[in-house]
Amino acid sequence: MRTVAVSATLPNIEDIAVWLEVKKEGLLTFKESDRSVPLEKHVLPYKCENAYCFEAYLNSMLLKVIDRYSEGK
Repeated sequence: MRTVAVSATLPNIEDIAVWLEVKKEGLLTFKESDRSVPLEKHVLPYKCENAYCFEAYLNSMLLKVIDRYSEGK
């Protein structure tokens, strides 16, 4: 048996299942309404002109973003 768990925010789970050769009856998906804790979505701006800059920006901001949105959790 092989189990792969992915993020609840993955929009193309069916594509990933095809890539992993998962049969349709073996794919379990859950709606956002099935979550016991509501999912929060945040969109943050960034200024980068290439992939390297974007990756470096994400790396530099990661801890700040986690601290900001996980306060009290």
